[in-house]
Amino acid sequence: MTPAPHGLGGIGCHRETSGIGLCSNRLYTNHCYTNGMTPPNPRPTLENPLALDQQVCFALAIASRTVISLYRPLLEPMGLTHPQYLVMLALWEHEPLRVNELSRLLQLDPGTLSPLLKRLEAAGYVRRERDRNDERALAVVLTEQGRALRDDAEAVPPPSSNDWACRSRSSSTCTPS
Repeated sequence: MTPAPHGLGGIGCHRETSGIGLCSNRLYTNHCYTNGMTPPNPRPTLENPLALDQQVCFALAIASRTVISLYRPLLEPMGLTHPQYLVMLALWEHEPLRVNELSRLLQLDPGTLSPLLKRLEAAGYVRRERDRNDERALAVVLTEQGRALRDDAEAVPPPSSNDWACRSRSSSTCTPS
């Protein structure tokens, strides 16, 4: 399987996936063109500016769901969802963090972050406590179990590895490292 001649950040589009591909410097959804093939309409018309294949937001939504679906089987053994994994990554790097700092860092609304933290706390990975420097603020700290989980998370392959490319398509030519 050959990637499209132009990829997004080095990630090529593959025929088995109906994701996104950058062909002829244009973003197309649900199409993949390889080996010199050209898009059926190399210059998208604006006859229907609301067509799904004209929407960058649609392409990004598909890309987001695709990436998250690749993480799911890697995170399930750790008992984490993708948003919870992002919280843990932030804490492994910057612990302790105030809730408002974590919210800004992850670009999550505090109303979205709060239930994530409650579930992580119930799982025994984090603890919320009053900030020692400001009693009005809540700080999020890792528990020993949360720190130990980092070892399991280090087994998640980096996105640039061949393992990710093989996970994203079914190919008998893939040999995960």
